[in-house]
Amino acid sequence: MEVRSDRDDRVTFSMDDVDPALRDGLAKLNSSTSSNPLIYNFGSVTHSSYDMYTYDGTTDYPMMAQLGQYYLSMGPGIITSYDFDMINKFYNCYDFCPTLFSLPECLNTGNINPRSYCRSCSCPLGFGGATCETHADGGQSLTATEEWQDLVLSVIGPASLDSPGPYVMDSAIIITPPGYNFAQFRFVNFTADCPYCTPGCRDFGLEIKYRNFPQRTSPRVCCNSFEGAAFSSMNNMTAVVLYSSTIDATAVVQYRASLDNITMQPSPPAYEVQSCQSEIPNLLPLPDEVCEVLMIHQSIILPIMDYLSDPIALVEILLTHGNCSNDSSGIEHGMTYTVGCPIVSGAARFFSVFFDMIGVEDDINQAGSYVTAFQIAFNAIHQSVQAGVESVTSEMCPEWVAEDVTTTASP
Repeated sequence: MEVRSDRDDRVTFSMDDVDPALRDGLAKLNSSTSSNPLIYNFGSVTHSSYDMYTYDGTTDYPMMAQLGQYYLSMGPGIITSYDFDMINKFYNCYDFCPTLFSLPECLNTGNINPRSYCRSCSCPLGFGGATCETHADGGQSLTATEEWQDLVLSVIGPASLDSPGPYVMDSAIIITPPGYNFAQFRFVNFTADCPYCTPGCRDFGLEIKYRNFPQRTSPRVCCNSFEGAAFSSMNNMTAVVLYSSTIDATAVVQYRASLDNITMQPSPPAYEVQSCQSEIPNLLPLPDEVCEVLMIHQSIILPIMDYLSDPIALVEILLTHGNCSNDSSGIEHGMTYTVGCPIVSGAARFFSVFFDMIGVEDDINQAGSYVTAFQIAFNAIHQSVQAGVESVTSEMCPEWVAEDVTTTASP
């Protein structure tokens, strides 16, 4: 989402705070290659959260919504009717709707659901019914009055912060009665065992759909940083949704009917890394099956990857028609070298004869110039496997024996 052609009107990047390895990937698409069938949505699952771009040198938000109240809405975990609508438009799914019967009229910016053979609607979060005409399953509908009323929503978390589960929700539809222009909301309290606002509010959060197009995500919050904030909705029906995929959460908001638009938007706090997740998940001890796989990685996979860690040397073996020795390959790794070298040599001899037959020897002689990209990708995988093996302890796997794995390569 944040590389769309219209992103400069929605988000701002602080490139000094963006991971250098990710900066090239933030090049903006131009209008000829960026199809924007729907208006920009901070809460789309295709939008990254700001923490996706952080690194050790990050001191400020690497990406910030130009509407600051959306800073926690970017990078959600919930797929919404907006995302379904975007997919259906992109793949022309609506073209397959039958023409033998009239299509339902979706309310509250819902859209036709092709998976129901176009007989029902895909509804924005908090809405339900065949045409999105009422509250979602398990929710409630309440009518606002001139007096402030409390709305308390609670969810029992289905899992833990270290291992999220499916989302559970508690919601309400607040109805603006005739004779009033707005439903006003003010944030009172958000309670969870984790007191921090996590990027994207992916684990749990609250959304008051006060914006005039409910299909798009309104600002979300998952802590008390919205304290003192107030919102006014012009919608006849305004959804208020509390959700969690991890721990218990409770939110309290107040609502009333009004003739006036009173809005006090929250501002993002100073950048700070905060998390309630365990720095080291409880992995002691690991299941026996996992330890067996890790031991295979240690004793077999990693040595083989060490042996193959110099693709240029392998090309040299190929170009010398399979002559494999310590001097020509430049790779030594104990038994792996002893076993691996003859295999590579045999394959090289076979392919060199085949290449001579079809007359591509000259092309093969250029092979060394084509391995750079492979080398980069291979190194990343190699380092990942090695880091995983090195992090294992005897507490995780009782039979684990740490080994110093070294690879020597002649220049």
